[in-house]
Parts: sequence; structure tokens; C-alpha cells
Amino acid sequence: MGLPVFAIVPENGRREGCSIETFAKGENIYFRKIELSSNSYRFRTYANVYYSDVTLIYDFVKGSEGTKATINACMELSRPYLLLDDTSEKSFEKPVRF
Repeated sequence: MGLPVFAIVPENGRREGCSIETFAKGENIYFRKIELSSNSYRFRTYANVYYSDVTLIYDFVKGSEGTKATINACMELSRPYLLLDDTSEKSFEKPVRF
């Protein structure tokens, strides 16, 4: 969609499953990375929400711990978010309308 993307990652690029760079290459995503001095996922989540204009939350496993934490951060920080929780073509049009 041509939107600027950045990632705030825990210390050492910590991510569930694989590095953020490996994930981004597999998904053809280009982004700026800011690495925190903490390895805390919670701190990373709040930093991402705080510095974002809007947070897009992809939750295709329906109600993961990370999704709940991100929604809580958005609500506590009064930041806008959009939850995408299905893979239908209609769902992928939501960010454009939002």
C-alpha cells in the first residue's frame, strides 16, 4: 500500500519464531527498525503503539496474548487501532478505508 512502516523491536531483534529481518524478507516488507535496550515484549508493544499514528493488528489465530496486550496498550494510551482478524479479501480493504 506504500505506507511507511517501522518496527520497534526488543533487544537483539527478539521476535517469536524468527528474527524480524527474516520475517520481513519472507513477506517482502521494508521497514525501519528501532531496537530497544530492553528485551521485554510488553515494553516493545507500548513503544510501538505510542509512536504510531495508527496500529494495525493482524490476529488470524483469534485472541492471542499479543493481540490482547496490543489492544490494551492502544486503549490505555488512547491510540487508534484497526483489528484485522480474518483473511478474506474484504478484510484487507479495511486499512484503506480506515
